[in-house]
Amino acid sequence: MTMLAAVSIALVSIALCLIFYQQFTSTIRAEIKGRAEMFREMSATQLMTTWRAQPTMVPEDMRLTLIAPDGKVIYDNTVIAEKLGNHADRPEIRQALATGSGASSRYSDTLRRQTCYFAVRLPDGFVLRTAKTSDSIFALFGHALPLVATVILVLAVLSHIAAGRLTNRIVEPINAMRLDDEPMAPPYDELTPLVRAISEQRQRIAAQFAALEERTATIDAIMDSMSEGTLLLDQRGTVVAANPSAGKIFGFAQPVAGRNILELLREPHLARLARQAVNGHRHEETIKRHDRHYRAYFSPVTSGGAALLFLDITESGKAERLRREFSANVSHELKTPLTSISGYAEMLASGMVREEDQAEFLAKIRDESARMLALIEDILLLSRLDEEKSAGALTEVDIGQIATEAAAALADKAAAAGIGLRFVAGKAVSVKGSGSLLNELLFNLLDNAIKYNRPGGMVEIGFGQEDEGGAIISVRDTGIGIPPEARSHVFERFYRVDKSRSKTTGGTGLGLAIVKHIALIHKAEINLTSEVGEGTTVTVIFPAPADV
Repeated sequence: MTMLAAVSIALVSIALCLIFYQQFTSTIRAEIKGRAEMFREMSATQLMTTWRAQPTMVPEDMRLTLIAPDGKVIYDNTVIAEKLGNHADRPEIRQALATGSGASSRYSDTLRRQTCYFAVRLPDGFVLRTAKTSDSIFALFGHALPLVATVILVLAVLSHIAAGRLTNRIVEPINAMRLDDEPMAPPYDELTPLVRAISEQRQRIAAQFAALEERTATIDAIMDSMSEGTLLLDQRGTVVAANPSAGKIFGFAQPVAGRNILELLREPHLARLARQAVNGHRHEETIKRHDRHYRAYFSPVTSGGAALLFLDITESGKAERLRREFSANVSHELKTPLTSISGYAEMLASGMVREEDQAEFLAKIRDESARMLALIEDILLLSRLDEEKSAGALTEVDIGQIATEAAAALADKAAAAGIGLRFVAGKAVSVKGSGSLLNELLFNLLDNAIKYNRPGGMVEIGFGQEDEGGAIISVRDTGIGIPPEARSHVFERFYRVDKSRSKTTGGTGLGLAIVKHIALIHKAEINLTSEVGEGTTVTVIFPAPADV
């Protein structure tokens, strides 16, 4: 109760201070902004003339500063302007010169006060800045702290006294209860559920003894039905339980309880690992039995003994072989950039590169690193797409918006290559799918169209609706085109039509493979038409919503 009272008062005090400070600061900012906006349409000359002619127009509780475009202070109502340094580096001045107005606030650790600034750019290019100083939030907390501390201390003492007396009165009858009585009489009606729960617990314990044998039988049934071989050992290495799957693996018949593990495994190496598991050392390795491969786990049990588990990994081994083949392809693709990076780095480290050429070598290392990073990112995305069988939670995706975002992301790259991006007018359509995956699809299509285009070429992005109700996305370029013999391979992983162009532009050979996987996830069809020297058009046709 004491802690609750103290924390509540402290939190309420802090909240009120924050609210009042926020309101006070907002009022100051609105005041200085309003004052600055009052003079916004006047030139610096007009302001100086007005202030000299009508001194009452200059507020006494507010600082007015007039700054030239180069940052020189030409007027200040609180400090002699000549004593002030150049204000060009002030954030509010820079912002006002750039956008027309700017605001900032700065805190003084020495004075523990905060000053709010607002600046506007005048028609003649000069900047008028208004400012007002107020106590900081820390000073406000400091003023309120003695009162808050006093209130907390008084309430803490009162709460402690009241809580102690109340607790003693409540606990005394509870301490006088006897749990051996049957039936137990609760001292309070509120404790009736607890007393009832204790009585029920007694009955439940008796029932649990009866259920123990049934549970043991259930565990035995589970072990018997497991396809994984399982052996349980006690602290002496004696078999406590073994399931039929283990018997099939090692060729023993049931029952085996009470036999030594060496009798069952018949291999000194495995028996030694089992003995180490009993002594608290975990181990796992792959073994071969009867042309099958098993992953063997020798795990100690906290209560003493060990559990031996044998998993058949023959099929997963085949899958692992396929993954290794993919890894070999990946290693081959990574070899070139890694070799380049290693070569450049070795030349730099050995001092063989002239100082004026070092920047060029570092740039090459950076480019090769970026190429390798792009390849890794595409490989990770492709691996994730291999695992996904659907687009997940389907949402309504605006194809036009996705196309616009993808084009915007590649606009700088297209401009650097001298490639134009153009949208072909079409009916606005939407599809059910994953916005992030569709964005990736369009990004890769546009990226390919830019990479394999010609300087001064064009990429056209079209979208519309099919007669059957489905959506269509097309990307057409005026690039080098694809030879007929390569058109059936361009969607394969790491396949490149123009390997020299891919190296120059940083291609990974995975872009169209990613496009194909995303299209498959969305049940979309891909059509490709191309003419060597004329360009390529890739069309993605999404099914009607009823077909998804």
